[in-house]
Amino acid sequence: STLDTGGAKSKVVSSLGSDLSTFAAELMGMSHELIMSGTLSHEMFHGVLLRELGLNAHCWPLQVTPAALSLLGRVLICRLQFQSQGGQGGQEKPGTDDPLIVNIWKGLLTTLEENVCSSEEQDEDLDVAHLQLLLFAWHSCSVETRRLLLTQCAHAVVRAAQARKNGVQTPPLVACRLLLVLDYMLFQFSEPVEQLTEQVNYNVFSKKFPSQPPVSPLLSPTPSEVMCYPCDQQLQYYTVLSKPGSRVKESGGEASDRGTSPMFYHVRPQSSKAREGEKVEVEVERQSVDEEACRTLLKLPPLREGSGSGYDELCRSLVVLMGCGMEYDRQSHQLQDRVLAACASHQSFSLSLGLLSHLPPSFSILSAAVDGTGLSCNDPVGASLLVHVLHLCVRLRMQQIDTEDILDTLVVSGYSLEESEELLARVISVIDSTDHFLGQTTTVLQQFHEADAGTMLPLICVIALDFLLCLVTRVLLDETTKEEGEEPEEEATPPPSVEEQPTKGEEFFQKYGKRLVPVLISTALKVVRYGHHYALGSVSQPVVAPLLSEIPQSMLHFLLKLSGKTPFQTKDSKTLFHAHIPEEVQERLKQWNSALPIDPVHKLKFCNQSVEEMQINECMEAFLGLHFTAFAGSRTFDPSRSLKSAISSLLSLLYNVTDLNPTESGDMIYSLFPLGCDALMEFAHTELLKLIELSREKVFSLECMKYQIAECVQLVQLPGIQDCSLLGPVLADFFAFLGSVLESSSNWAVLSLLDAGEPSTGMVNLAMLAASPHTSGAAVAESLKFLSKALQIAEKEKSQHITALTGQIATLSKLPSDKLQSWLRRLVLGSPADGPSEVAANAALLHKFVELLTKEESKISPEVGCVLLSTLLPLGSELVEVMTSSERKLFSAFKEYFSCLVLLAGSNKDNGHLILAKAVENWLPDCTALLRRVAEVSELGEGPEETLPASSLLGYLAHLTSAVQFVTNMVRCTEKRNEACDPDSPLPDSDSEDEDEVGAVEDDSHGEESEDEALNEKLCTFVMTQRDFMNQHWYHCHTCKLVDRSGVCSVCAKVCHRGHELTYSKFGSFFCDCGAKEDGSCKALLKRTAKLGEDRAGSPVPTEDTSLFA
Repeated sequence: STLDTGGAKSKVVSSLGSDLSTFAAELMGMSHELIMSGTLSHEMFHGVLLRELGLNAHCWPLQVTPAALSLLGRVLICRLQFQSQGGQGGQEKPGTDDPLIVNIWKGLLTTLEENVCSSEEQDEDLDVAHLQLLLFAWHSCSVETRRLLLTQCAHAVVRAAQARKNGVQTPPLVACRLLLVLDYMLFQFSEPVEQLTEQVNYNVFSKKFPSQPPVSPLLSPTPSEVMCYPCDQQLQYYTVLSKPGSRVKESGGEASDRGTSPMFYHVRPQSSKAREGEKVEVEVERQSVDEEACRTLLKLPPLREGSGSGYDELCRSLVVLMGCGMEYDRQSHQLQDRVLAACASHQSFSLSLGLLSHLPPSFSILSAAVDGTGLSCNDPVGASLLVHVLHLCVRLRMQQIDTEDILDTLVVSGYSLEESEELLARVISVIDSTDHFLGQTTTVLQQFHEADAGTMLPLICVIALDFLLCLVTRVLLDETTKEEGEEPEEEATPPPSVEEQPTKGEEFFQKYGKRLVPVLISTALKVVRYGHHYALGSVSQPVVAPLLSEIPQSMLHFLLKLSGKTPFQTKDSKTLFHAHIPEEVQERLKQWNSALPIDPVHKLKFCNQSVEEMQINECMEAFLGLHFTAFAGSRTFDPSRSLKSAISSLLSLLYNVTDLNPTESGDMIYSLFPLGCDALMEFAHTELLKLIELSREKVFSLECMKYQIAECVQLVQLPGIQDCSLLGPVLADFFAFLGSVLESSSNWAVLSLLDAGEPSTGMVNLAMLAASPHTSGAAVAESLKFLSKALQIAEKEKSQHITALTGQIATLSKLPSDKLQSWLRRLVLGSPADGPSEVAANAALLHKFVELLTKEESKISPEVGCVLLSTLLPLGSELVEVMTSSERKLFSAFKEYFSCLVLLAGSNKDNGHLILAKAVENWLPDCTALLRRVAEVSELGEGPEETLPASSLLGYLAHLTSAVQFVTNMVRCTEKRNEACDPDSPLPDSDSEDEDEVGAVEDDSHGEESEDEALNEKLCTFVMTQRDFMNQHWYHCHTCKLVDRSGVCSVCAKVCHRGHELTYSKFGSFFCDCGAKEDGSCKALLKRTAKLGEDRAGSPVPTEDTSLFA
């Protein structure tokens, strides 16, 4: 035994070289001779030998070295031989149990119980050869001893389940070994399996030293070619771990080319099952449990008082262990450990369900089938119970279980005859009831919808849900399809007096469908929500990427919910928000989309009502096994295939139910619109389109838009979301999406969601967030484009939805001053990350927005302009300081900013320009100093950016001065005209006054002549603009009826309309209607010649190209 241990072995190898195998074979042969000859036959020598081998019967190890196992086998066989021959030298008498074997078994069960109740990883494992040898010895014990050992094993299962319910993560491989032992004891209690002797001979004695094998004490003529009975999980295990191209054997003889013992095995033959891709022509009869073992378990004493019968406690414990090993946090482990845990959980599930299906149903299980107590798809225990109850009910419905046997087992297990008969009567009354089954299904699905989806859904819950949905589909087909021979004979003409009877499908929909469809829809939405946890890496990533960990989970869920391509979109159309999903999540989405759902062929076979009754159990087991095969056969250890299978089952069932009555179910389908936007649902577009065809596609599309807008509005209200780096790009996409909604009037109704009751939750708040300091310039630009577009449409269209939208813009005047100033500062000054061109572009968009806001046709109150002006003015000092004291060249931005101020000042009829003029007086010295510094460094060329601030200010002052002169002249001439027309006006008293007035007129005439000469060189602005709008000063001519939206430029006002009744309109976007006349009557289209002595009588006209300020 020492030769098989680490360091000693390497030393012996170096000293003996090629003689090591010969030495080991000789040593094994000598040990065999010493034991079998009787030299070491006394029990004292056996105890010493086992202690030297490191084997303690009272704390039996699970892992034993091959050499020690071979010597142990010889000791046990020697003791059995001497015991059968009448005893010798201290041996026990014939017919009594060998205490060494009994103690070994007790120690083994104790070790298994301790390991399975501990959440720590176990280094040792129960090898198939070790277990076969102990089972070989177990059959030598008396019936009473085997009962005691079976009882101890059952209690170990109960304690393991209790530890799992207390929060212990049950090691799936150890649980698998414990269930293997219980399974063998239950089925092979009285008789060993046929090949057990050959298996022990081959695995324990003949296989270890093939170069010179000693004589086997079992004296088998030929070694068995099968190490153990085949196990599907063994093939899964090595298939996943093997490199591409490596050969993997399916037989149970040698599990792989490595020549090692199989990791997964059976110690008794299993009944034939329909594997994937196989068709079983002849089914092997299902093996029954041993009657003596079953009676032992039915009388099992309970471990805890008040927990019911011990048998009931055991059945509940087997239900608990069905879901062990399905924890997704094993992603942090190595690949081999992950695959090992997945395959072990598969075998544990199969063994637990197999034991429960062969054992008589217990009292608590039957009670759950009647009243639904404990059935759930939310927690692993409730889901395991649901799978078992559904499995049991199908078998009861197919009459595969005798009800009389159930009554007997209930009584034997400790319940009175009265309560047993009452329970059995209730079971019989509901087992064939569709009302009862669909009622419990609705309850389970409602509880599933109401549960919190904060974590990933355990795999056993996904399996239970899919299993339940497939059974509902089966019931639906049974209830809506007529049986053979039920079709009535066709009549040539139906009797006119007989009303048309509803079909079975219509009856089913009226009775069950109306209540079932909303529950199925809410369940589908919840399953997709669970799928988000998978896609976000909480299942797959052992260490979350730092960048991903900084993004709030609410933002990531939002992106997944809205970044999918809707079923109406074309292949090349842009998907909302998809570009902002982090790379780690994008990779998970690729894995999700590439994962194939559970084989639909097997699901259809299971749901198909034509399956023969004797095959339904095999179909159910094969269907459940498909989920574990997909789970254990994946290197990523993820449940994506099972989740997609559940979603497909839900959509398929929804279509089958709603198709029974499309007229009434069409409105219900609109609730599925979140699935149409989800990134996880692209694989199910075909199923979704089939459902949408039952409703109105346009209404469904509008519901999707409403959902997207509502989710964005809710997103910005979540705590911590305003500091997220993805908020800016998301809002940029969102405002671009809103802009596309405005393009079609049929979509305007969805904008009512932006008309929130409070300003903090409406569209204005979204615009404020888009302009927050840490958002991108794109978000600012898109928000301003949307606001401007809304104002443009409001000028042309009369719609209550657009009116409500522009009404929200009017709430800008009601915002807190600090919030409004923060928004405008972001638009004017930008953020440190914004470049000068980006800031200038956003300022230009602000200018366009203000221009639309201040139009005469604008529906916005002038109060908004006053508030914006007072809030924007303080930012000018900051902007000037930035331009003059830093490297940020925001000269173009200042020009656009100042144009906004001019427009807002013009819309303020009180003292807007007076306020602005005072601000210009403060800014002008700094702008002049900037020009001096630039001139010292380089020559001022033609139109450099540095001149824009000063030129904007000086141009404004020039226009302001001309406007003041114009207004003054207008007032003075009006006063003189009124005086001339007044008959009561007194005449001048003396000639001196007339002479003074004439002199004054002559002086004015000389000034006007010089002005006329300059005016002759000016042309109508139409020469330059044609019919394109340009910002300029313009006037209304009431004499020529050029009013409302028509008018003349300042040149035409002085030339063509001299002496007419003119009023100033404003500075705004305009082209001259005088120059646009088709008859060419405009005199200012060409330069004019001065006419001396022209009569200047009449109304005074403006003397310069100015006036915003009438």
